[in-house]
Amino acid sequence: MNYSIFKLKFKTAIHIGSDSGVSSLASSQSEVHADTLFSALCHEGLVYAGIDGLNRIVNMFSEERLLISDLFPYIDEELFLPKPILIVKREEQRGLTGEKKKMKDIKYIPSSDFTNYLAYLTGEGDYTPVKYDYGINELRSLVAIHERVEPEPFYMGTFVFAKNAGLYFIAGWHEDKDYLFLLKILKLLVKSGIGGKRSSGLGKFDVEEPIPLDTPITEGQQAIKKMLNSNSSAWQMCLSVAIPAEDEKEAIKGSNYSLLRRGGFVQSENYFETPLKKKVTYSFAPGSCFKKRFKGTILDVSNYGNHPVYRYGKPLFLGVDI
Repeated sequence: MNYSIFKLKFKTAIHIGSDSGVSSLASSQSEVHADTLFSALCHEGLVYAGIDGLNRIVNMFSEERLLISDLFPYIDEELFLPKPILIVKREEQRGLTGEKKKMKDIKYIPSSDFTNYLAYLTGEGDYTPVKYDYGINELRSLVAIHERVEPEPFYMGTFVFAKNAGLYFIAGWHEDKDYLFLLKILKLLVKSGIGGKRSSGLGKFDVEEPIPLDTPITEGQQAIKKMLNSNSSAWQMCLSVAIPAEDEKEAIKGSNYSLLRRGGFVQSENYFETPLKKKVTYSFAPGSCFKKRFKGTILDVSNYGNHPVYRYGKPLFLGVDI
């Protein structure tokens, strides 16, 4: 499989619902999961070429001709990876309870320092946790205006990225035609934006020139490429929200993972005359670690609407050895 990195430079703040599952407009996070990006790509495919465009997107991913990761932060040239969910009893070996507390607040590890972090987990090295400045959360005071109704104030949470920071994702593909179609749909998505409240001007971004991983330049890119191709590593860390197929339940035995509740409203205006919610599903969170790779699935989470609505659950893995 070929891999490229896509860096998104945000021109505006974004609004992304919290992973906590609590439905609150006043909260937002910086993380964008692969199923959110997939849904946005499906919507743009539908706008671009109708049902044929939607089906092409769904088929490319269902047949694993194209895979994507979650969107993770970057700062300048440094790419960050999710902290692996691994249970290692280091504190019993070296009495590092204080360090464990510091690491609990760290969500991402610089890809250039990922190998050192793995060595730290097994007590074979040192790692100093650092909090990086990706951006800031903001709470905006807005007013909703409806006909014949008094204006209603409300609060909306947003995330504003630092000038030298943004989000990136990894795309893997086999055939150039699928890669080129992804580029075409991404150009449309740039105009639409990603996340919630885009009609208010949120979620606008530019996409930098893709970085092919067949010729990695930085230390972090080299580390990512090596781990993407490490199929036989002791652990396989998921880089995206993932849902195993019914016949893949054996793959999760002995794994270390956390779950995310995934819901939300359907974006399509043709789905129903009033907004409807998708069926709630639970996905493995990025950073979850498994003994072996699995293919995952894409679910139809439509609920009484006029067309299918898909939830992405196809994982992209990094091989992790500890």
